[in-house]
Amino acid sequence: MKRCSVGGSVPCPQNFGILGILSTFSALSSIRGCSTGPDGIPAWLLSNMAHLLAEPITYLFNLSIRNSTVPDQWRSSSITPIAKIPCPASEADYRPISITPVLCRLLEKSVVRLYIYPVLTDPVENRLFVDQFAFRPSGSTSAALITITDFILNSLNTEPYVRLVSLDFSKAFDTIRHSYLAEQLSSLPIPVYIHNWILSLLSNRSHRTKFRGEISSLANINASIIQGSGLGPANFVVAISGLKPLHSSNRIFKYADDCFLVILASNISTTDAELHHVNAWALKCNLHLNHSKSSDIIFTRPKVILKQGPPILHGIKRVSSINILGVEITEKFGFSPYIQRLCVRAKQSVHAHRILIAHGLSGARLHDVVRATTVNRLLYCSQVWHGFARKQDLASFNALVRKLVRHGFLPATFPTFDDLCKKADHDLFRNILNNPGHTLHDLLPPICCTGYDLRPRSHNRTVPRFDSLARRGFLARMLYS
Repeated sequence: MKRCSVGGSVPCPQNFGILGILSTFSALSSIRGCSTGPDGIPAWLLSNMAHLLAEPITYLFNLSIRNSTVPDQWRSSSITPIAKIPCPASEADYRPISITPVLCRLLEKSVVRLYIYPVLTDPVENRLFVDQFAFRPSGSTSAALITITDFILNSLNTEPYVRLVSLDFSKAFDTIRHSYLAEQLSSLPIPVYIHNWILSLLSNRSHRTKFRGEISSLANINASIIQGSGLGPANFVVAISGLKPLHSSNRIFKYADDCFLVILASNISTTDAELHHVNAWALKCNLHLNHSKSSDIIFTRPKVILKQGPPILHGIKRVSSINILGVEITEKFGFSPYIQRLCVRAKQSVHAHRILIAHGLSGARLHDVVRATTVNRLLYCSQVWHGFARKQDLASFNALVRKLVRHGFLPATFPTFDDLCKKADHDLFRNILNNPGHTLHDLLPPICCTGYDLRPRSHNRTVPRFDSLARRGFLARMLYS
């Protein structure tokens, strides 16, 4: 579909309306903890007066969409630098978070919910985004890690090794070229007026920075997807969807701006071409590939001794273990260092819980804090590494949970760590089976069709053959359970 320019208007029916009064009222009344934007309208006022403001704000929203025009007040933002590290020393150590007007954020989220998310969840329309696991319904770090590990485990059945290159883009969210984003948006099956409205939102923007009580003067913005806005995450997913591998046998997996290039041993000669291709794409959309923060690892089976691996990449360091979305994996495809470190950190958190008790926290509130911190930290991406954990590691986790229960940090009826992991496995697997739009649904084997009745199973899928290493992976474990 040909898109109109930002300056052109797209005629819509007079009764056209993207939002109804009831949905606007629900959005206004549910505002919690939003910072006041440059327009000076506080969130508490919109929330408390939702019953009076819902109708005029609905008219304003629909008028803005109908004319594909965004008010000038909504095109400015206040940037609050957030430190990335405990002791920042330079500007690069801060993440610029934009505080935009509350009303604009509400309308942006409505546009994402009504027009962008349906594309991301539709099994036919979302083929462009199957390699992206962030900012998508059902997307998560667990889904990304399961997909990456599943591909590598299956590849190691026939390949002596698999190369994974972790790619790092400098300031990825802040430098995306708007013209490139407009090209990517034009490929989506969204109405023309929505496309033009998004471009109007990005045009003629300005921002000022608030830091240590001082406010800078306004400066114009001609790039970035505006971190902190309602459309920012969806816009970034659309922009980075244009990054695809040069050769069909290679794969690129993405979680926001974290990209992982996977190359099989039989196709290792294409590595340089793939990296040149990534560099060319980055230049096109105004990104910079940071080689100093990128890394390269060669995965092999646990008992395989690689006599001669691929040459080291120029400017990219070779590592023996790699941190993928917070989970460390060794070159022999093991998780022991990560699991041991996880157990140590969980034990160290017990001291913090004792301090909370000393300050009067107890009962259900204490249990909630422990669940939200220590227990959730232990269960992070457990679907990925639980099958690779050694018996002594699992015994340490179970002993830690029993200790938390014994000291009153958790209720007496709290399940064991093994039960928590099994529940997390089955909950995710059930969601994958029942949701065709799930990011992991395509990894399922075909449905098994038989002309006779057998004992009931937990799924109706064909069970393929897996070797001992692959059976430790999430999908194999679930298919065999």
